[in-house]
Amino acid sequence: CIRDRWKHVYHNGRFCGVFQFTNQGARQFSLDAKPENIEELAALTAIYRPGPLKANVHRKYVKAKKNADSIHYDHPIIKEILGPTFGFVTFQEQFMLLAQKLAGFDPGESDKLRKTLVKKSLDTMHSKGSEKAIAREKFIKGAKELNEVPEHISSKLWQEIENFAVYGFNKSHAAAYAIIAYQTAFLKTYYPHEFFAASMSMELSNQKKLSEFYEELKRLGINIIRPDINKCYADFSSDGKNFLYALGAIKSVGFEAISKIVEERNKNGVFKDLTDFINRANPKYINKLQLEGLVKAGAFDNLYKNRHSLYLSLIHISEPTRLRRISYAVF
Repeated sequence: CIRDRWKHVYHNGRFCGVFQFTNQGARQFSLDAKPENIEELAALTAIYRPGPLKANVHRKYVKAKKNADSIHYDHPIIKEILGPTFGFVTFQEQFMLLAQKLAGFDPGESDKLRKTLVKKSLDTMHSKGSEKAIAREKFIKGAKELNEVPEHISSKLWQEIENFAVYGFNKSHAAAYAIIAYQTAFLKTYYPHEFFAASMSMELSNQKKLSEFYEELKRLGINIIRPDINKCYADFSSDGKNFLYALGAIKSVGFEAISKIVEERNKNGVFKDLTDFINRANPKYINKLQLEGLVKAGAFDNLYKNRHSLYLSLIHISEPTRLRRISYAVF
């Protein structure tokens, strides 16, 4: 069902890893507004910015959406253009369309209007002030002559447009962001293993983010294979049923070193024990500190039951010693 992805992420609050919704305020806005299509998601993107937030547009938007049937529009054209955003001028393109369809501006004139109104620095310029006055007169006159809109209604609408222009946002930009946000929500809903593998692999060195993702995996009931020298890879991955933790994310080990180890494992088979691992690991890439990191992370737990004892055995390895020359039986 197409609604599943909206409910799963934007209505139920499963935002971890979803583009544009890492901020707690944006998450709460989504939970309150409950977007159901790309246009609404784009509106949230446009509204959740300093200007609109300061003007409490986000709260007004949520209230209007919840009472959409009671919204009064003064003209069918106004409803056509502002209906999708519940009566609020949310995008620059909306007031450009209002100028064209309601007041008879041609496309070039409506774009000039956008430039006149949107740039904050222009508000203090006398030349632009006169341009604004001329545009206002044309808007009100055009709306009356073309669509019989009373002056008090077009004046009120113009004032709303001017207020909005202080923090105007273009729809094409918001829509592009919304599409990416939607795509991440889609992938998270229907391909969670692949989504988290890609997302977490992009954050290999960010332990805080990895912890957040890890907790989300557990909340979603996804089975996690903890670091395992014979099963896991340098990046986060999935075998279709299980989520494999990345050996490359282990602190002090390093992605390049693990990549070489995985390459060796793929070429010559799984490691039988620590001695086999040490003899096969290229000392150019693995030193004592990295080996300790692997052991502490539990990468050898599938071969040895007592991780602590295995770690203590590493004390016999001195830093100058080449690992491949060490051979001993452990338990």
